[in-house]
Amino acid sequence: MTPRTPLALLLLCLAPGVALAHPHVFIDAGLDVHLDGQNRVTAVRVTWSYDDFYSLVTIQDRDMDRDGDGRLTEAELDELARTDVDWDEGFPGDILLESGGGEVALDRPTAFTARYEDGRLITSHLRALSVPVDVSARPLIARIFDPTFFVAYDVTLPITVDKAPGCAIARVPADLDAAYTLVEELLYGPQSQTYGEDDYPEVGAAFADTLTIACAG
Repeated sequence: MTPRTPLALLLLCLAPGVALAHPHVFIDAGLDVHLDGQNRVTAVRVTWSYDDFYSLVTIQDRDMDRDGDGRLTEAELDELARTDVDWDEGFPGDILLESGGGEVALDRPTAFTARYEDGRLITSHLRALSVPVDVSARPLIARIFDPTFFVAYDVTLPITVDKAPGCAIARVPADLDAAYTLVEELLYGPQSQTYGEDDYPEVGAAFADTLTIACAG
């Protein structure tokens, strides 16, 4: 459980137009950082736990769990895991890594998995860094967000560093007051304009926690 008020509830407290506009999907996210023996980040495993409603709709749309026993077959989960990362070329995967002020390139997802627990679909995938980053020299910054804010991510699942003594992740929560103010100004402020689903302002980054990965020495 997160000590913060759930993002979905907070969004309902906004002006009606904001709440109705975005987001449409809510995901609890987690991150596992993989390092080699030289304190270089080589990959990150991203976990997404979809909200109950989206999970239910997805199961119904895919005609899964036909017997209604609350369990999905391995074949159904394997197919779900594959399609969950069947992205168009160039799609960043709703995660941004930065080091030294520049963006860190990630390979396409591999080792993807899916499971169904307590009414929620939970998927994960591995993203290898195209070039490993030495986090004993400078920290690696990670943010999980959808720029268009169609999907709202909340980092409530574990964030870990794999097998790396002396390495840790520091987390700075997003300034939600500032993020809500930004949305209200864009939609209702003096310089506001009318937005649609295809051109909604890219405010997702304002709602993203900042995760800093570093190793001592």
